[in-house]
Amino acid sequence: PHQMQAYHCCKYGSPELLKKVTIPLPYLHPRNVLIKVIATTIHPLDCDIRKGLLSYFSNPLTPFIPGFDVSGIIVNKGSRTSNYFKIGDPVFGLANYWDCGGCAEYISLPEDSLEHKPRNLTCREAASLPLAAMTVWQGLIQEANLVAGESVLILGGASACGLLAIQIAKVSPNLFYTNLHFHIRTICHIPSQIFSSARTNKNNTGNMV
Repeated sequence: PHQMQAYHCCKYGSPELLKKVTIPLPYLHPRNVLIKVIATTIHPLDCDIRKGLLSYFSNPLTPFIPGFDVSGIIVNKGSRTSNYFKIGDPVFGLANYWDCGGCAEYISLPEDSLEHKPRNLTCREAASLPLAAMTVWQGLIQEANLVAGESVLILGGASACGLLAIQIAKVSPNLFYTNLHFHIRTICHIPSQIFSSARTNKNNTGNMV
């Protein structure tokens, strides 16, 4: 196809300002791949950008297509891409902040923004991961620089970032491949109850308390 449907944010404000439009397919940069989008995710960040609340950072120029996280099928490749991906591969990944583009039938992304979709995940499940996982990785590993033997309290353990923080802390080489005494506590607020879980031993077993 030469055209696609997408949601345009033509001006900052309420959700009603989003318009469904028919536009040409995105330009396929020589180092990009073209993806037929199967699933995307709407984050609180997407809503803040739509409202124009991130002017202190830099809002994308209107009109733009919202959506960072995508999962789908590669349908075309640029002339200078590698052999890591092939046409027909299911992938998932993250669009950059200034372009976004997930809320469309097709999106063009650099290879280094993508990864093969795990076979045990649906496209919908895979599309829920990139932005939240990157946020957690930057916080726990790059910024906090946690090492084995330290403790971390994860607030909001039932949120997207909370669930991923527990899993990334559990399997990160920085934390668990030496001196496996890392301690994780998480608190989840679900209706009027509070659940707390702890993992404290070398076998990574834990109990709900």
